[in-house]
Amino acid sequence: MSGLTRTGVLLAVVVGCFLLDFAGVFASLHQAIEDARFEATSRAPSGDVVLVEIDATSLGEVGIWPWPRFLHALLLDTLVDSGASRVAFDIDFSASSNPEDDAAFAASLARAEGKAYLAAFRQYSPATQQTSLSLPIAAFAAHAQPVLVNVQRQGTLVTAVTEAIATSEGAIASMPSVLAGGQVRLEGVQEIDFGIDVTKIDRLTAAQVLSGTFDRERVAGKTVIIGATAVELRDFFTAPRFGTIAGPLIQVAATETMLQNRSIIRTGPWLALAAAVLVVGLSGLRRKPKLAPLIGICLAVALASEIAALALLEAFGLLISTAALHLALLAVMVVGLIERLKHEYRRRTEFQARLEFIAHRDVVTGALNRFGLLSELNLRPAAPESQIWLMRLQGADTIGAAFGQTVRDEMLAEIASRLATLEFNSVARVGDETFAVTAPAGCCEASTGAEAIRGVFADQFVSGQHAAHIGVSIAHAHAEADWSAEQLLWAAEMALLTPGASDAISHYSPALREGVERRRLLDGELRRAIGTGQLHLAYQPQICLANGTLHGVEALLRWTHPRLGAISPAEFIPLAEETGFIVELGAWVLQQACETAASNAWLGRISVNISGRQLGRAGFAQDVATIVAASGLDPTRLEVELTESVLSNSPDVLFTLDTLRECGIGIALDDFGTGFSSLSYLATLPFDTLKIDRSFVRDLKEGSPNYKIVKSIVELALALDKKLVAEGMETAEEAQLIGALGCHYAQGYWFGKPALIEDLSVTFKTPRLAG
Repeated sequence: MSGLTRTGVLLAVVVGCFLLDFAGVFASLHQAIEDARFEATSRAPSGDVVLVEIDATSLGEVGIWPWPRFLHALLLDTLVDSGASRVAFDIDFSASSNPEDDAAFAASLARAEGKAYLAAFRQYSPATQQTSLSLPIAAFAAHAQPVLVNVQRQGTLVTAVTEAIATSEGAIASMPSVLAGGQVRLEGVQEIDFGIDVTKIDRLTAAQVLSGTFDRERVAGKTVIIGATAVELRDFFTAPRFGTIAGPLIQVAATETMLQNRSIIRTGPWLALAAAVLVVGLSGLRRKPKLAPLIGICLAVALASEIAALALLEAFGLLISTAALHLALLAVMVVGLIERLKHEYRRRTEFQARLEFIAHRDVVTGALNRFGLLSELNLRPAAPESQIWLMRLQGADTIGAAFGQTVRDEMLAEIASRLATLEFNSVARVGDETFAVTAPAGCCEASTGAEAIRGVFADQFVSGQHAAHIGVSIAHAHAEADWSAEQLLWAAEMALLTPGASDAISHYSPALREGVERRRLLDGELRRAIGTGQLHLAYQPQICLANGTLHGVEALLRWTHPRLGAISPAEFIPLAEETGFIVELGAWVLQQACETAASNAWLGRISVNISGRQLGRAGFAQDVATIVAASGLDPTRLEVELTESVLSNSPDVLFTLDTLRECGIGIALDDFGTGFSSLSYLATLPFDTLKIDRSFVRDLKEGSPNYKIVKSIVELALALDKKLVAEGMETAEEAQLIGALGCHYAQGYWFGKPALIEDLSVTFKTPRLAG
C-alpha cells in the first residue's frame, strides 16, 4: 500500500470514528473515561453543606408518607434553632395538606425569617403533552423563596442542573445557585464536578433531628439540604462516578461545585480530532511504516491526551472528550496490524514448502519426526501391510551428562545416518531417545531387521575426541488389517515398554497390554512399598579365597507384595530406573544397609549397588556421607558398586568418585567385561575393586576361552593394584580355579544364597572352598 493510499484510508477511519462519536455510539466509553477522571481528581467537600436525609429509618419511625407537615415544621425549627444559616427542602410542597399542619409549617417558615427555601420544578405531563411548573403553595411561598431543583441529563446520566428559569412572576434560580450565592443565567446549565466526593458529605437522618439526638454544632453556620434518600421514595438518579444516587445528593454536589468554583466546562472532540490527524500524518511519512513505532506513537498520543485531559480537569475544570480519539488510534493500530499481517502472510507463503519440510523432520538428526513418520505411513497405499521396528537408546542421557549436549546431538545424528544405510522404507526419530524404521510386511522377518539394526550399534559412535558405545532395546510390531499408522506406532511403543534380554526383540501381542498394565501397577505399588514393610535387604556373602573367611556382603533388594507375592528385582529395578524412582529407592537401600551393618557385631565390608541416575545427581557424594554418618557405620566398611555403563571420564563423575574415596568409601567396578568402557578408563578412574561378571565364571574350565579372559582380567587388576571379586560362583571347581588365578574374593550360590545378615553369621562358621 502506498503512503498516499494509507493516509487516505487512515483519515477515513478517523473521520468515521468521530462521526460515530457524534451519533452517541461511544456513550459508554465516554462514561467510563469520565468516571475514571473524576475518581483520579477526587476532592473532599467544603464542609459547609449538611444533608438531612429522610431515610428508611426515619420513614419507619414516623410510619406514613407523605409526612404530616408539622414534622417538617419541627425539622425547620430545630435546624434554625441550632444555628443553620440556610435550610432548603428538596421536597414537593405544591399541594395543600390538612389546614392545621399547613398552618404549622407556614408559621415555622415565617419564624425562619428568610432562611428557608422550598423546591420548585418543571415537569412534563404525557397526558397534556405540556410542561408545567410546580411551586410551593401560596401559604408557604409567602415566607420561603422557591428554588429550582430540575436536573440536566446526557443520555441517562445526570450531569448538570438548570441555573434559572423565567416565570410570569420573575426568574426562579436553582437551589445550588441560591445556596452558593452564585450568579445565574436564564435557562443556563450548571455542570456538576463529580470529582467532589459526595460520599463524604456530612449527613444526619431526619429521625435524629426530630428527636434532637444530634450534635447541633454540626449544623451551626452551615447550609442544610433536606431530602428523601429512602429507596421506597424513588427519588434516585444515575450520575457519573457514583452510579445511582439520591436526588438530594445531586443538589448537594451541584452546591459544592459552585461553592468551590469548580463548574465543569465540556469541550467538543476537536482537540482529539487534531491529535488523531497528526498521528495519521506521521504514519504516512514512510512508505512502509514499522508496526512497533506506529503502535508506540498511538499509545504515546493516547497516554499524553489522558494526562493532559486530567491536568486540565484538575486545574481549570475542562472536561475534554477523548473517547473517539482512543478508538481512532485503536483503528490506526488495527490498520497497521492488518498491513503487517498481509506482509507476514506473503513472506510465509514464500517459505511454505520449506516449513512443510521442517514440520516433518527432526531438527537434530534430519530424520523424519513422529508427525512425519505417521504422515508417510498414512499416505502409502499399502500402509496396513507395514511393519515397524522401534529402538530405545541406552546410555544416551549419560553421554549428554558426561560430554555435553552438542556431542550427544552429533551422536544421535550419526545413528540416523547409519540407519538410513539399511534397506528400510523410513527412518524416524519419534522420541528423545527413540528411533523407528519401517518396511513392507514381506520385506524381511522381524529378527532379520533387528539383527541389521544391532549391527548399526555394534561400533562406537565418535564425536571429536569423544567415543562411546550406545546400547539399544528393540521392539517390533506388524500392522493388522484395520490398523492406522497411529495404531501401528502405538503397538510398537507398547512392546518397547516390555523389558527383555539385551539381545532379544520385544514383539507386540494382545497379551502385551496385560504386561503394560502390570508395569503401571508395579510402579505405583513400588512407591508405596517403602515404609510399609514390603521391602527388605538380603545379603550375599563375599568369601576370601585365601582362607575361606567371610570378607564382606553385597546388599540386594527384595520385594514381597502382600497380594502379588515376591517380585523379582529384574522386574522392578529396571522399572524404577526408567521412572526415576531409583533415586529414592537407592537412598533407602543405602540407609538400610548402613544401619544394618553398623548394628551387627560382624565387622566386614558391605557393598551397595548405585545406579547411574544416583551418581549423576548433584551432591550425591555428600548425600552418601550424610547417610553413613547418621547410621554410625565406619565409612571404610562401605563399598559402592557401579557398572561400567554409568562411568565416564567426565569431571563431575571423577569429582564424585574422588569425594567418596576421600570419605573412606570404597568404589567397585561391577560386571566388568560386559560394558563398553575403554580400557584406558581403568588407569584414570578412581576405583578399588574389580568385579568379574558371572558370564565369564559360569562353567569355567581350565584352558577355555573364558578362563583366558578371566586370567587376563586378574592380571590387569593385579597390575593396577586393584582387588578382585568373582561373581556367580556355583561349583567348588570354579572356586578353586578362580583362587588359583589370584582372585581375592568370590561370591555365588556355592558359598550361599542371599539371606538375612543374622543368618550369614551362622552359615559361615566353617569356610566352604571345596565340596
